[in-house]
Amino acid sequence: MTVTRPASPDRARRLADRVGAARRAGGVTPAAARAARRTFELLAAAEARAHGTTPDRVHFHEVGAVRRLADVVGCAAALDDLGLLAEHAVVTCSPLAAGSGEVHCAHGTMPVPVPAVLHIAAHARLELARGDLPGERTTPTGAALVAAVAAPGPMPPMTVRAVGTGGGRRDTPDRPNITRVVLGETRTASPGPTEGDVVVLESTVDDLDPRLWPSVLDALRAAGAWDCWTTGIVGRHGRPGRLVTALCPQQVRQAVADVLLLHTTTLAGAGGRRAGGRRFPVAASPSPSDQRSGRSGWW
Repeated sequence: MTVTRPASPDRARRLADRVGAARRAGGVTPAAARAARRTFELLAAAEARAHGTTPDRVHFHEVGAVRRLADVVGCAAALDDLGLLAEHAVVTCSPLAAGSGEVHCAHGTMPVPVPAVLHIAAHARLELARGDLPGERTTPTGAALVAAVAAPGPMPPMTVRAVGTGGGRRDTPDRPNITRVVLGETRTASPGPTEGDVVVLESTVDDLDPRLWPSVLDALRAAGAWDCWTTGIVGRHGRPGRLVTALCPQQVRQAVADVLLLHTTTLAGAGGRRAGGRRFPVAASPSPSDQRSGRSGWW
């Protein structure tokens, strides 16, 4: 992948601009483009919560710079090249070192961790460890990249195939300033889904223009839903409506629920965001075909 710096200043720094630039990046696979898009959507949602606005109105400052676009798309391309964006890959991460103190940004002096990092961590259920590390150790871009592809948890049992480390520019006297990625493979009989493996989000809608449903389903899939559909129902007082259902992993539950609130007229978001949402873990019986080799990654 080649990164070319634009000749003129890049002033188009809204969500649609960054997603469009990621999609147009040459040599990037669809899986990597989806991961990059998801990263910028997480960033936009976090900034929108911090500023009390909507994701489409957020203007990226530091995270919208060309170098950050290269960071996000390059990381997504690397994960895809390692096979960690494949359907059966499992990516987990250790608690993120948040750091301490203050950081200077476009909005002035902010406490560490900055609001965007906290919103992303709360949204994706990431674990933060403040500790005694001075300065900002997890940036909004880093938190969004992890949240887009990984779930918090310990290193899974696996046969280690490769280990990679990346060092930052800041040197710390008492510990290495690195990020480590461990790549391996598992070959065990799948025990079947456990609680939280599969989440079902549902909401009833009876006042949405039927022509909008295809775009709603596209948005749900873009947010990370494995599958989604609508079912015809008869509601209160005999009113016809639709039951929209989305299947997704736990780590993107909130993002999929946000799409339901943003793109439909429902007032009862799924997954517990508002009253009326429901969440069900889906159980399945293991079979001989469930025994397969899988790719695992741990940060």
